Amino acid sequence: METPSNSSICIVDDDEAICSMLGEFVAVWGFRPEVVTGQRLRTEWYTEVDSDIYLIDLHLPGIHGLDFIPKVLTHHPDSRIIIITGYADKEAAIKALRLGAFDFLEKPFEREILQHAIHRAMESAQKERDLKKLVADLRQSEAELMAHKERLEYVNERLLETNKAFTALARSMDFEREQLEKRIAGKIETVILPIVDRLMKEPELAKYSMELDVLARLLEDLTSGASAETKLALKLSPTELRVASLIKSGMSTDDIAEHLFISASTVRKHRKNIRKKLKLNNSNYNLKNYLMSKTPPTS
Repeated sequence: METPSNSSICIVDDDEAICSMLGEFVAVWGFRPEVVTGQRLRTEWYTEVDSDIYLIDLHLPGIHGLDFIPKVLTHHPDSRIIIITGYADKEAAIKALRLGAFDFLEKPFEREILQHAIHRAMESAQKERDLKKLVADLRQSEAELMAHKERLEYVNERLLETNKAFTALARSMDFEREQLEKRIAGKIETVILPIVDRLMKEPELAKYSMELDVLARLLEDLTSGASAETKLALKLSPTELRVASLIKSGMSTDDIAEHLFISASTVRKHRKNIRKKLKLNNSNYNLKNYLMSKTPPTS
């Protein structure tokens, strides 16, 4: 494994000769040694020394090496601790591992064994750092996705509201257009055209008959833009409109009379008036077929 640049190993031992020897070893392996020995052992050195790996002797004067494990890991949770001892102690080894030590080496040990243990510890620390970074990146990505989702939801809500507003506006405009169309057509049909018709009948205005006829046709063209239902509504009374609607639906005279609670003769009278107003002089022309051709099917 390639040693990360600026990686350090802290050697904690009361034997200065051991500290010197181990320091030379780790320096050769590419690590920067940090030594804690002598009077420094009685200080809170673990708050100042930040290393990747800690080599801690088990038996130290006035303090047990295992007592340093939780203190070191509290300040440096990503570091690895290797306990070294000259006495074989199974219980101490188990306790060290339970407290969070990465490894437990018994003196005397081969130089290669120590190197292997240090490299395993470095690999473990690197994998943990990589895993934490991956988790942090995933959480960041999740947060960004959630923020993006919230933005999309907000934009979608605004679009839906805008669409509803445009739909309501379009309906309002259609309604206003229909009402205006009805008013214009109504004025032309009920006021203007009758006046023109009377003028055409005046003897004194006979010389203007052609112009009046053109005017009448122009006015009729204006009303031709109105919908069939609008023009029908302008020509028929409310009761006649109801009768016409029932005729269009296929009901007979007797059925209409029963439905509207009127006599059949009254229905026939309404039918006659409807045909007259629609200028259906030909008695052979079917009223139902005419109404269906002039008005769109109801939804």
